[in-house]
Amino acid sequence: MRTGDFGELLTDPYVLSTTGAIRLYDPRQPIETRDLIPGNRLDLVTSIIGGRCLLDPAGLAILGFYPLPTRAGVHNNYESTIAVPATSNQYQIKTDFNLSDKQHLNFSFSNRLNERFAGDPPLLPLPYVQAFGSFQQTFKTYVNQY
Repeated sequence: MRTGDFGELLTDPYVLSTTGAIRLYDPRQPIETRDLIPGNRLDLVTSIIGGRCLLDPAGLAILGFYPLPTRAGVHNNYESTIAVPATSNQYQIKTDFNLSDKQHLNFSFSNRLNERFAGDPPLLPLPYVQAFGSFQQTFKTYVNQY
């Protein structure tokens, strides 16, 4: 599909079972009389001006920021292999002072930092991508008592 061949939308089992075959029509024609693009191959259809492909160069450039699929098909076709370690830093300080039999002073400080990704598969580091079953967990706790 990155090159303009959307033929898989006519044959992919997931697409066929959910929406039926998705057919692309020529966007240069009026809606009422649009012709089907043969085989959903946009890469083979050229524009009237300059004979260029219908694919937008800006859209093709944006695709370069996304990784290629790691699985076949058009649905659930990318598996992330990112490993993010769970990091947990915790410490606590408590001090008591007995100034006299009737005067006591105490000080305590508690700190907990925990930033990690949890779930399976790990979150994908791309914009606008949702990884089901995964979540980001961040704890930052500071407690002071005097």
